[in-house]
Amino acid sequence: MGAMLIAAGAAGPLRADVWSWNAGNGMWMTAGNWLPNSVPGIDPFVFNDIRIGDLPGVGNSTVLMNNAAGGGALAFHLLSLSSGMTLDMNQRQLGSLTGATSLMGANTRLIVRSSTGLNFHDFSTNLMTMGLGTHLQLVDDGRVRASTLHSRGLISGTGTIHVQGGGPQISLQNSGTIAGSSNGGLTFIQEGAGRFDLDGLGVEEPEFGQLSLASPFSVLTFQGDQLSDFFSGTVTMGSGSLLNMNMTNGWTADAMSTFNVSSGIAGAAAQIAGGHFTFGGDLNIGGTHGHLRVLADATLLTHADVFLGNDDRLEFDGVTAVQGGTFNLSQGGRIDFDGATQIGGGTFTMAGDSPAQGVVNFNGVTQWSGTTTFNGVARQMGNASVGSPTTINATVFDMDGNNSTAWTINHGLTVNAQAIEIGSQSFDGTLNLNAGAVGRLTVVLADPDDAWTMNGTLNLAGLGGLTTTRLAGSRVIVSGDVNMGAGIAQITADADLRGATVGIAANGNLRMRAQSTVDADTVFLGTGVLQNGVGAAMTLNSGVSLGLVGLVNEGLLNIGEAGPGVASVDRFSNTGSAALSIGIAGRIAGAEHDLLIVSGGAALLDGLLRIELLPVGGGATFTPTIGDEFVIISALGGVGGAFTNDPVTLVDGLTYEWTVIYNPNTVVVRLDGIVPTPGGLALLALGGLISARRRRA
Repeated sequence: MGAMLIAAGAAGPLRADVWSWNAGNGMWMTAGNWLPNSVPGIDPFVFNDIRIGDLPGVGNSTVLMNNAAGGGALAFHLLSLSSGMTLDMNQRQLGSLTGATSLMGANTRLIVRSSTGLNFHDFSTNLMTMGLGTHLQLVDDGRVRASTLHSRGLISGTGTIHVQGGGPQISLQNSGTIAGSSNGGLTFIQEGAGRFDLDGLGVEEPEFGQLSLASPFSVLTFQGDQLSDFFSGTVTMGSGSLLNMNMTNGWTADAMSTFNVSSGIAGAAAQIAGGHFTFGGDLNIGGTHGHLRVLADATLLTHADVFLGNDDRLEFDGVTAVQGGTFNLSQGGRIDFDGATQIGGGTFTMAGDSPAQGVVNFNGVTQWSGTTTFNGVARQMGNASVGSPTTINATVFDMDGNNSTAWTINHGLTVNAQAIEIGSQSFDGTLNLNAGAVGRLTVVLADPDDAWTMNGTLNLAGLGGLTTTRLAGSRVIVSGDVNMGAGIAQITADADLRGATVGIAANGNLRMRAQSTVDADTVFLGTGVLQNGVGAAMTLNSGVSLGLVGLVNEGLLNIGEAGPGVASVDRFSNTGSAALSIGIAGRIAGAEHDLLIVSGGAALLDGLLRIELLPVGGGATFTPTIGDEFVIISALGGVGGAFTNDPVTLVDGLTYEWTVIYNPNTVVVRLDGIVPTPGGLALLALGGLISARRRRA
């Protein structure tokens, strides 16, 4: 009884017979249940046209196969089930190499169970067609073979379906639902050139196909080279479910696709694995513990629309590219990019501006480009790089989420945010701004009075003789390490060096182009140049020492923050565009009036000298006596050049006239006259136009 399936249809039919089921519930091997009164499928050389559910009054019953278990398969050429009939193969085998199978009518079902027969497949057919409301169910790892399978019904269970159709036609077309299950799940294997169409695209289909993994821990696996087209259907995923899309060339869910993820079990994330996943549809994550992990490499398209419910999570574990999209996170929602990530855009909106109200974490190495907006909190935990123009708009963008994040910025990066760290404005990681001509960080804080603190490591360099702006935007307080390499790098933001360690290479020039302050706790290393650029204003607080670093002043240079002070530089140049401002509140150099010590090289002078009379101990303004002399510069390497003016000071209606005396190693100002201030002369003096006299000792 029965035979191996290799013979079924292979030698051509000897005759054609039709068998119709003529009973309710019953056994296959009972001849009286068939019309005519004999059992079909026994002789593989007969054209077996087996019909279950075609006779009037026959429907909604079950046919149970009961031929000898472990033997060969019963054979058919045509097998049709209809009228709600169920064929339960009961661990037997049935099939045909060249025949066709059809399931039609609501509740019509074929149950394929794992068998111990002689054939590898438990059920085999050439063409299988399933109508609306029908069901192909695999149980206990049942195995099905079909060259082509077209379904508008439900395919579910545990087992494997081998689809062997050749190209270019579609071998699997799902216009209904494919549902996974637990305990191994349901697997579809593409064994020919024909490809899978999982959403049933076709002019005759009113709706797109669906993939259902709603049952907890259910699994669906599709194995092949690629889908026949973009997926436009619906995927439903429950707790712990797994969708394996093992497509060699990846797969795409387009703008018409929808993924609904819901979980009520803590820690039981739904997962998408396999080949590269390109997503541009709607993703909705909900439930009391909604959680989706994308294990596959993924690309999120600009029309992707993602929603997370309260306390729900979305993780990307593979290499992920975010081209854009809209991401809405409810209270406590969280998105984690755990793998290497390229982000080129997108809008992320959280429920509030604290991590508890929603957060986006970039935990892996991240490459930034384009414009991305975070209405809420985002954290850069892994190292980051910028290789093309980038703008990040955020309520809070924590640039060093793990306090050791390293940024390599080789193009313009603008960060517009209320804060650059959760709870503070401090950056503790590393900023590499030392390659190319256009690498620049611009931090723009929402409050114009705010400043951010560079408390980590700032690596700077220029590009040959080209001036490169490296830091811009809001005021920055530098309290970490600055390593200035070769070339000219400038900071156009207001900047305070507070307790920083600043190393400037011999061929390096660190140029400040706005308001800057250097405090006495800042340590300078190296032999390069600190430059106060044109139009900038720099204050060297009392006690500052630049060590072996030289100072070039092209703007306004002050010594002492709130009163007279002393500062030391290795060499000094005051250019034609510069002004050196000296404060005098008494006769003791460095304590009561400013003194600049040039400890190594020469002091090369040009530009303007300004003398300001200061209050004494917070009281009245100091009044010098005609003939008083004040040493303002002491240069071990000598004094060269001269200021373009002999300064005047206007105080309380009086004009103090000074003469500059240039000694070999010092510069001295002497008060030569005190006269009432005429109106016209005062105006000229305010314009910095009084100069003329120079005197050299």
